[in-house]
Amino acid sequence: MAIHLPQGHNFEVAWSLVAAGVLRIKLEASDVPTDSAFPGSIIIALFGLLWERNLIGFSLSRWDWRGVLRAQGTFGENWLLLYEAVRRGWTKDRKLISHANGHTLLALALKENVAFLRDDVLDARRINLDRRTFRPKAASGDLKGSLPQVTKGAPKRTTPVFLHRGSDSIADLYEGVP
Repeated sequence: MAIHLPQGHNFEVAWSLVAAGVLRIKLEASDVPTDSAFPGSIIIALFGLLWERNLIGFSLSRWDWRGVLRAQGTFGENWLLLYEAVRRGWTKDRKLISHANGHTLLALALKENVAFLRDDVLDARRINLDRRTFRPKAASGDLKGSLPQVTKGAPKRTTPVFLHRGSDSIADLYEGVP
């Protein structure tokens, strides 16, 4: 992290954070360089997931990510971080909450508790740092803990698994949105 975070190597930092989360390694302030600028939304989001699990010993506010999001607004390049920060309670900043609730689709997604981040990435049963892959924990009825296998001739799933609870259709998410 000391090498890659200040250089903006988000891919390497992201995998370091995933590994720390899977192995339940608590990161302290001394583990994360303070001389880096805004590290990017995916890095802040991963730190947020670690914070939710009490795996970081410092505040997310060590970077001015809230200021960046306030300046960018709802349609900035970091909209996903804005949305998840409001949804997950990482911020109580009224302007950020107003940005998210002021957009019809984001407000509806918040109401439906739509998640874009995979919480289970930090619950992986096994990670392969060379191949940069992870195997989720065993799901109920799945003794091997691997992803479901598609058998020949089986219909392909056409909607994302992460969409939201209670619906298998993205159309349901957009229903009633002008």
